[in-house]
Formats: sequence, structure tokens, C-alpha cells
Amino acid sequence: MRNPAKSIGRLPTPKELGSVVRELIDTCLSKYPELKQTARDILEGKEKITTLVPEVANKLKEATKKMLHADDLPEKTTVGKTPLQADVIWGWGDNSDDPDAAVLATWLRIGALLGFDDTLSELQLALHW
Repeated sequence: MRNPAKSIGRLPTPKELGSVVRELIDTCLSKYPELKQTARDILEGKEKITTLVPEVANKLKEATKKMLHADDLPEKTTVGKTPLQADVIWGWGDNSDDPDAAVLATWLRIGALLGFDDTLSELQLALHW
């Protein structure tokens, strides 16, 4: 979404889905309070960030992926180093009708199209302007 504060009002589904995702996160924070310290360290810009217990981080990641199940995700054809999860973003778009999510997830899986080898969609063209 280009301006989430305004766009969210036009799309009621993301608001509802956001509430469900927040409920999942709140449940995880209650069950695994150590997640809060890592978040605080990041938000406060500390140099030494409390390490997440991989088991806890994976449980939260898997629960989020299960909730936002992604169908028809494009095959990954590029290697990128990013903490962004294309399948979670794609699932968000599928479940919330957020049109920008599919474009971002596609870029994460196959790279941003330049229009040389692949035709740009109208939505991708709009995002470049």
C-alpha cells in the first residue's frame, strides 16, 4: 500500500486480518516473553540485541505462514538476501486483497522486472511512477 493510513480505510479486509495477526503475535508474546526483549533492543537501537531463541522464532514464523497460507506463489528464480518472507507477504495479499503485496512478493521471488524480458503489468508500471 502506498499510503497505508488512507488505503486501509478503503480495504476492510486488511483491518480484519491485521487484528487476527495481532492476536497471534500477542499470544506468542504472552507465551514467549523473551520476544519482547529482542523487540525492545531493536526499537531502542541497541548495538547488542538479545538473540532470539531459534526454536521460538521458528514457531512464530511457522504459525504466521500457516495463518497466511500462500497459494500460487511464483517459483523462486533469483537469490536474494533479505529477512522479508515472500510467502508471508503473498499470503497477506491473498487474504487481504492488498494488490501491492503480490507485486512485492513476486519481486522477492524473481527480482524486480525491468520490462526487457518480461512484460510489466499495469500495477507494476504504476508502482514505478
